[in-house]
Amino acid sequence: MAMKIALLTDGVMVADRHTKNSEAYDVYLRAKDALYSRQFDSVLHAMELYQLSFCLDPEYATPRIEHAAARLIAYNNNNYGTLDEAFSIAKAELDKAKSLDFETSDYYATLGLYHNHMGYVYPGH
Repeated sequence: MAMKIALLTDGVMVADRHTKNSEAYDVYLRAKDALYSRQFDSVLHAMELYQLSFCLDPEYATPRIEHAAARLIAYNNNNYGTLDEAFSIAKAELDKAKSLDFETSDYYATLGLYHNHMGYVYPGH
């Protein structure tokens, strides 16, 4: 019995990619890897890479969501920047992702992280 194998071509979009710009996707993957370590320098590097990724493809919402999470992590774990900066940047990125009709589970998880942080700082908000 012979086995048939079908290979994906470059023209097929990966389900979680949401971009056709391979450079933006590559930068996003490098950012995701850097954020995963949670080391302060790596988180800062991840934030830069996420920004580069969505600059390469302004309609690419996934790095915006993860940039929001990285910004909250950088503030929460290392007091990076000010609280207002962290909240305003995270909220702006989440709002942009929503405006791109990209309300995935990652979006809602990061929105939950944002509101969780807000609840600690501004109880009842």
